[in-house]
Amino acid sequence: NKAVETISRVLSAPPKLLGFVLPRSFTDGQLYKDIRTKLVETYDAVSIIALPDNVFQYSNAETVLVLASGQSNNDAVELHRMFIAKGDYEQFWETGKPTWENKETFKRSTASSYPLWEHSLATNLKEYLKDLIKLEDVADIHRGIEYQDSVSNHVSNIQRTGFKKGLQKVEDGLNPYAVLNHRYIDLNPNSMLYKAYLRPWESPKVIASAIRISRGAWKIISATDRSGLYCYHAFHGIWPKGDFSLEIITAVLNGLVANALLSISPQTRNIPIKDLRPIPVPNLSENDIQWIEQLVAKYKESLTSKNYSRSLDIVTQINVLILSRYNLPSWLLSDLLEYIGYEEQPRINVSFVEQIRMRHRKLVDKKFLEGLTPKETQELEQINNMLDAVEEKYYTPIKNELAMLSESILTNKQ
Repeated sequence: NKAVETISRVLSAPPKLLGFVLPRSFTDGQLYKDIRTKLVETYDAVSIIALPDNVFQYSNAETVLVLASGQSNNDAVELHRMFIAKGDYEQFWETGKPTWENKETFKRSTASSYPLWEHSLATNLKEYLKDLIKLEDVADIHRGIEYQDSVSNHVSNIQRTGFKKGLQKVEDGLNPYAVLNHRYIDLNPNSMLYKAYLRPWESPKVIASAIRISRGAWKIISATDRSGLYCYHAFHGIWPKGDFSLEIITAVLNGLVANALLSISPQTRNIPIKDLRPIPVPNLSENDIQWIEQLVAKYKESLTSKNYSRSLDIVTQINVLILSRYNLPSWLLSDLLEYIGYEEQPRINVSFVEQIRMRHRKLVDKKFLEGLTPKETQELEQINNMLDAVEEKYYTPIKNELAMLSESILTNKQ
């Protein structure tokens, strides 16, 4: 790789000030791992400016501008990160104001790794959605029950004295929006490690997985529970504050934004409560809330009747409505869908992109055969916007090449 070879040679006799334009893969690519380490070990101040794909006239690649200076051998390293979205590039050119930026100082001697870059999708989502209410504003979140010894001694497939209906692991019955089965778990206070068993488990709540359910982008599933299930430590119990809707909480947690944020945070097996608390909740009207509550009820009915095509159609409608209400700009929506949209949604077994394509075909057919309701018309518009975002990264380079070709033709004519 010419870029790696070139910057390696420069760092072998480092100048006082270094500047390179590199592929975006520099921020996290394995090929550049040693270069990133050497850069931080050599310089006291490192700036990374992520540029959109419309910066250079004859290239559609996303790039980063890397600047480094200072060789005082201080233990502290200053990192300055900036991200410029395509829609904000002109503003950046005129004012120097990026889409977002952050600064961080860390010590080489105590850092287990060098955090040269944060995943831009997570930072962009947090920045754009920072004014929304958070999950912690509408719900109390607590981890499930723990025992003093092995949990296998405290679960049963049949009713036993001192045991109540509950869940030990996701496979026991937790699915998106619905708990389809259960086991029985021990509630003997003498067996408990802590006092989580005293939480109001028999009250209406949302049950969410506390252990990541996949190695991919989808990390969490949740369901409403009004049957009083008790849960082991592999789950979070989430109790709404006031009369906030259970269905909205579970729709947010099962949605693309929540899963993307959880998957980009540090990769541990567990999903800590601290990562759930700041999950943004979209602005929903009363009609939206009522409609999602109806859809969740219909979804559970479809599972009972084993009408799985109907189940998929309903989940798609919920996903579309929740995602649309975040009102993400097209460039950020495109990044989100590129990151998570092509992975199969757990227990649904169909990716979100395929979900909206199937739903789009159904709505278009209905539009011409019998007409759409106002709600369906709005949904079709939302899906069209999402499909445009899906295709944006594919078509943008083609449009740019056509524009350059047209410009070349006009220049030659002149």
